[in-house]
Amino acid sequence: MGRTRQRLLESACEIFAEQGYQAATVAEICERAEANIAAVNYHFGTKEALYDEVLAYSRRVADTEVPLDGGLPADATPDERLHAFIHAMLVRTLSEGRVAWFQRMVAHERMKPESGMARKFRPYIQRNRAVLDAIIAEMGGGTFDDEIIHTCGSQVIALCNYWSYNRYAHDRFTRKTGGSLDAVQKLARDTTRFATAGIRALLASYRSDIDKTRNDEIFK
Repeated sequence: MGRTRQRLLESACEIFAEQGYQAATVAEICERAEANIAAVNYHFGTKEALYDEVLAYSRRVADTEVPLDGGLPADATPDERLHAFIHAMLVRTLSEGRVAWFQRMVAHERMKPESGMARKFRPYIQRNRAVLDAIIAEMGGGTFDDEIIHTCGSQVIALCNYWSYNRYAHDRFTRKTGGSLDAVQKLARDTTRFATAGIRALLASYRSDIDKTRNDEIFK
């Protein structure tokens, strides 16, 4: 990758993460990259094409630096993998710099959907959900249907997304803790304990409902 193209890509990641798609301008991206104003058109074609490249690049950065599986071995327990997933999501949300680019762009477009760019995140978000749903399915012993697993997963995602979409909570946490790795790790442990207990309670409730339905059918 050429140096100018790389500078443009990195600068665009920073600015889109700071401002969102609509507010960011090609002129500002070129200025930060110390590139000619025509450089984006030459290397990427359009602002939207640049944004597509930025999404793919920023996601690769996050996946490389803070993988969702935490680098765990193949025989890790589902509880360990759930913790790795939650920890990765919180690090990506509450950190500064490159690893947070993607999550900050997601938050911008979710809070200001008028740009129409939120649709571009669907494939990436679906990949996250597939990882999480597989973990929860294993926690349930593979006995629950996709709808139940997805419902449980939605509660986990909501816990993680709270810090993305509630800027007051996000900023208060980072000011109070300095955004330190230790603080994020503690938050991840606490969130995982809460999520694990909730998932197991939900699955137990669903299992009870399923068993009751089966018994009712048997004794009709």
